[in-house]
Amino acid sequence: VGNANHRLVTLTVPAVLRRMLFQRWDLLKILEDSTYQTLREVASKVVRRKKVKLGVLVGLQTYGQDMRFHPHLHCMVLEKVYYNGEQLKFGFIPKKLLMKTWQRTVVYNLCKAKISYEEKELLHFMFEKYPYGFVTDVSSRSINKVSVIRYLARYMRHPAMADSRIIGYGNNKVVIRMQDKFRRNYSTWFCVEEFIFRLTAHISPKQFRVVRWYGVYSRRELRLTREKTKQEIMVVE
Repeated sequence: VGNANHRLVTLTVPAVLRRMLFQRWDLLKILEDSTYQTLREVASKVVRRKKVKLGVLVGLQTYGQDMRFHPHLHCMVLEKVYYNGEQLKFGFIPKKLLMKTWQRTVVYNLCKAKISYEEKELLHFMFEKYPYGFVTDVSSRSINKVSVIRYLARYMRHPAMADSRIIGYGNNKVVIRMQDKFRRNYSTWFCVEEFIFRLTAHISPKQFRVVRWYGVYSRRELRLTREKTKQEIMVVE
């Protein structure tokens, strides 16, 4: 991760699409790839340059507080873009443009996947149901390098629910602690079978990566940068 500041962007999909996406890790991979495509298009329009490069770290989270299937993506976006060797500032992300671009990118990319005709119809209906785009959120302040690493580390090791939230067990019930939007604690319970199902439903396949690096942070770009630096050193020597 570079020393430059990053901006936290959260991208979601409507609840009506969750059934189609449930445990379809191939479709969730499309969502991850769509984040970079969306942010790159937005960046190009903001800086008024075509085919810019930016650095994006994407963390996929498939669960909410109650462990229901609720896929959303947390993105750390580098606050500068690269164009023909030039660095341009990218600290402002228009939310309206982001919402519409994210919606269009997700719908078009998912329609290319192996899904049913009914699911494709449902996807195209999203333009009518959500004329302003899908819900997104952009943080109002920048995040430094240390905060980026800490934030992403959470997704690399964090299960769907921490053990500390289990406050009771017995009579075939599991009681867990919850918080409302005002951060007030309350409790809810599940039968054991439902609790296990919700918990294990978020375990990804062995080769699936919940954290991905795009643009200048991708392995290919980092390898090219190292090779270029090595060649420059050899020329100097």
